[in-house]
Amino acid sequence: MPYSTDNWDLGHEVDTTISDLVADKRASTPTKAGVVCVPDMYEVLEQINSYQSRLTGRTLAALQLANQNLRTILASSIFRNPLSIIRTAQQQVDEIDSDMSEFIHAMLAKAQQVLSKSYEQIVKIEPHRLLGQKNLELNNLQNRAD
Repeated sequence: MPYSTDNWDLGHEVDTTISDLVADKRASTPTKAGVVCVPDMYEVLEQINSYQSRLTGRTLAALQLANQNLRTILASSIFRNPLSIIRTAQQQVDEIDSDMSEFIHAMLAKAQQVLSKSYEQIVKIEPHRLLGQKNLELNNLQNRAD
């Protein structure tokens, strides 16, 4: 039987290793591997410029917001007239003091009225006369007991 090459497909097939199967990227030649591993300088510069632009934009926006907040705070009445808070609190204390004084005077006047009415009632029952009567009764009872 003669040796036939009719069914053979001759050509070069690249061997595949285990490291090829687990690698993130694969290149058929060392030159292609170098191209894949080393990024293009212009792409890197473009990406750095993009990062710089975004960082600059965000920084400027943050500074503008902080500046606006500072202007708002400085425009508030506290910074224009810092003693106003103290004066307002002082006025409130004065009002409370006045209200308390009025309340105390009213309570004392009411207590005075109650005391006066009680005194009038006591005077009406004439306690000195009642005591004299009770002393007489007591003496009478002592005399009977002797």
